[in-house]
Amino acid sequence: MVRSPILDVDRVQVDGARRTPPTTVVDASRISVGASMTELPMATATERIGDLPWIDEVHIRRMWPGTVRIVVTERRPVATMAATSGWVRLDAAGRILDRVARRPSLTVVSGTTSANDGSRLGPARRRVLATLERLPSSLRSDAVSATLGADGFEMALADGSEIVLGDAADLRAQLAAIRTVRSQPDTGDCTRLDVRVPSAPSLTRTGPCA
Repeated sequence: MVRSPILDVDRVQVDGARRTPPTTVVDASRISVGASMTELPMATATERIGDLPWIDEVHIRRMWPGTVRIVVTERRPVATMAATSGWVRLDAAGRILDRVARRPSLTVVSGTTSANDGSRLGPARRRVLATLERLPSSLRSDAVSATLGADGFEMALADGSEIVLGDAADLRAQLAAIRTVRSQPDTGDCTRLDVRVPSAPSLTRTGPCA
């Protein structure tokens, strides 16, 4: 049976791509103009597009008679990390989104990576990123760096202070303790605030203020 050109793909439309060029999305899908609308490899196209570093969710629809619409949702960078060349931007799941020459205005996760775009960091750094993602934006935006140290999750703030959350198991109570302590005078610069036990926060002086 001869396939009718009436059911061919006339147009591939991409919506939602901001960091990823639409042409890159189309190339990854391997759906081309002239392909049969009834024989599109929807599942494999979705998987291939999802492998692109910035892509989080993918939805592909046939819009008869001849349009294929690809709608993507992109990932959001929450931190950065030094790379063997420049810096990489990371999402909350530890996925490397891209690399840039200059350090982005994002919280720095300790360490250096040589992994490729689209790959994921190891479990320890994913824990750091997952905790960062759970923080309120007002606190996260003040975080200069974050790491998983001997006391668990800890971060350095722009004012020179440090906050220790440990395993962040009781984050709501810990955030309340942070707000209460930091609302008091002289509790900012050069202090280390340990709220691993939120009912008994510990504040010590560090560095030149000790």
